[in-house]
This record gives sequence, structure tokens and C-alpha cells, in this order.
Amino acid sequence: MPALAYVDNGACFSDETFAVTCAKLGIRITHSPPYRPEGRGKIERFFETVRGQFLVGISPDGKPAPGRRVPAGLEQLNGWFTTWAEHEYHVRVHSSTGATPLARWSTGTPRFISAAQLDAAFLWEAIRTVAARTATIKFQGNTYETAPELAGQAVTIRYSPFDLTQVEVFHRGTSHGHAQPRTISRHCHPKVKQAPQAVPAVTGIDYLQLLEDKRAAADGATHSISYAGLAPAAAGPDRQETCDDQ
Repeated sequence: MPALAYVDNGACFSDETFAVTCAKLGIRITHSPPYRPEGRGKIERFFETVRGQFLVGISPDGKPAPGRRVPAGLEQLNGWFTTWAEHEYHVRVHSSTGATPLARWSTGTPRFISAAQLDAAFLWEAIRTVAARTATIKFQGNTYETAPELAGQAVTIRYSPFDLTQVEVFHRGTSHGHAQPRTISRHCHPKVKQAPQAVPAVTGIDYLQLLEDKRAAADGATHSISYAGLAPAAAGPDRQETCDDQ
């Protein structure tokens, strides 16, 4: 977990939700100066590498094609990405640093939090007043029923923008459980959008299969990272990550 996030001034990084999430995780935000892109090239270059090396092997429309795969689901897609990261990106020497990304990462001591804390930090929040007569709240066109004792009170709701059927209600810092959906007309927050992505050219080579073969040949290598099994570690030096508004 980084201690500092270096971002530009895009709308997503100026949004209140981003600031709240970083505050929950103990991450300080630093915005780059407007119209000065020199410090933002690292993450742009990484995105270009992902598009040019990994995404070129994934079908963008769900239809199989020579050299392109169609994942059965998100878990399989994440598995392919992990294989590419661990057996290609992490172990290839960077032309500027003269070291592999894995070696650079290993020189520091990262900061860890639990999966539950991470999930909670990315929940969005809103303040609503519970109707005095019906003990209900309205949010994004939906109506939810809360605990009767909250009638007439101002409450904080926490929710995932991707699923508005699940809304947890808090009053003075204490959770009163999930509100019961009464009327659901919107399932996702209006800010949830999918931006079109450029489609890499088809090469006809099953690049991901080549990486799978490489992973199988390196079975038992010590550089593999199990992200789900990361254990808490002692706090180390501040780490900085760069982001951009893609």
C-alpha cells in the first residue's frame, strides 16, 4: 500500500470519493502541476506495455480469433494477467533503470492492510435523512427501508457504485446493518461508465500460451507473488505510485 499517490488533475482524481478513499487508506495525494506532463510518463508507458503485450492476446468482442483468447470469466483473465506480469513484465530488465521491476520492488518494505479494510475503503458514501413516518431513505431513485429507531435521523450510507441493491447504514459511526431495498430503479451509480479502448492489431500468435508454457517451465520459482495470501509486514519507507486519468 503506497503512502503517496502522485496523480494529475483529471476529474476522477479531483473527485471527493477518491480523496475519501485515500484518507481511509492513509495515502497522501499530490497533484501534478497543470500542463506539465513530464512527471506522468511512467504510468502511461506501463499502460502502453499492457495494451501492446497483454491485451493483444485477448479478444475485445468475445469472439475467438487467431492469436486471441476469450476468457471464461474474470478469474481466468486475472490468471492470464498474473502469468504475464510474473513471467514477462516483472523479470525483464528495464532499459532506464538497468534492473527488473521485481528487483526494484524488492528493495523496499511495502505496507499491507487486510482485504476487508481494502474493500471497505473503496465503498462510496452519502448522507441522507431517514423519513420520519416510513423510516425509509431515497438514493439515486431507489427507496430503502431502515431500522425504525433511525426515523428522522441523518445517516451515512456506504455502498458499491456497481451494486446499489446493497446499502449499509451508519448513524454516529455505528452500523445499523444493510437497508432493505423497497424500490430499485437504478442498479449502478451514474458515474459508472465504460470508456472505449483502442484495439491492438491481430498477430495470429498465441502470446498468452507462450507465457503459460514459460510459467510451467519455471514452476516453483521464488519470484511468484500470491496477492491474496500477502501477510501483514512491518511499515517501511514511504512509497510513491504514479497514476493518470485513464
